[in-house]
Amino acid sequence: MAETRYRSPRDVWGEIDALKAKVGPEWMLKNKMMLSFYPLDEFPFNHVCDSGTCERFDANEWSDTDDEDKKLEFVNLLNRALGQRMKLHGLRYHKDHEIFFFPPNRHLATRKIEYMSLTRKASREVFKQYRSKVDPHRKTYCRHSAFKGAFLRLDGNWFLEITPTYHFSKNGFDDHPFRDELLKGIKRLERNPAVVGQLLMWADLLKRPLENLFSQEYSFLRFGELQEVQLGVSIPDNAWYETEDGLEKRTMSEQDNQPELFGL
Repeated sequence: MAETRYRSPRDVWGEIDALKAKVGPEWMLKNKMMLSFYPLDEFPFNHVCDSGTCERFDANEWSDTDDEDKKLEFVNLLNRALGQRMKLHGLRYHKDHEIFFFPPNRHLATRKIEYMSLTRKASREVFKQYRSKVDPHRKTYCRHSAFKGAFLRLDGNWFLEITPTYHFSKNGFDDHPFRDELLKGIKRLERNPAVVGQLLMWADLLKRPLENLFSQEYSFLRFGELQEVQLGVSIPDNAWYETEDGLEKRTMSEQDNQPELFGL
């Protein structure tokens, strides 16, 4: 952290842009100070901060704190790092709905992603454009796989709570006017196997390395495996399956969809 004369993020970005520097959003302003995962006494932040006031701390001082203000500051930076990591994965963030979602490709073609289920590779449609059943030439809406993320500290460890969901747009970009109704409709139809599949897909994507020929691994935030939760009681299979029917009942009984995560 370091003292800064800047009070507005817009002014900071203006200075960084003028320096033609490339940095992410993993910093914040508070009480005439800048807090960041970046070293603030190095370029370009030494141009927006007083380098002589820069102090470096171990991340544990914020991650392990019982001080609510420090905890909120840490979560703020974690959320900024999550946004940058998802951006590097090619996802977009919807500020109004607070979700990360898969954008369309250039031609609005169906987009699939491969991921590891519990025992084997699987694939899932993460973007699809739908057409009217009455008039196949009329485009009705686009469905995007999405998730909400919330950082939680449990037993001294930090976790990302993943809530799978969907985003609906008119053309891949603009919100569909009946977005909420479409979301409610798919939630009513969706069964447990589909939700589990989405969760496994997002968990697999989050832990994927970002390093390639053109960039280094993103170092500010990384994810491990899904955390297993052991329940003290079990749910009889028949009770779990009785609300499922047809193909989905058979899908649920497959070994791939029996994660220890749910303690079953």
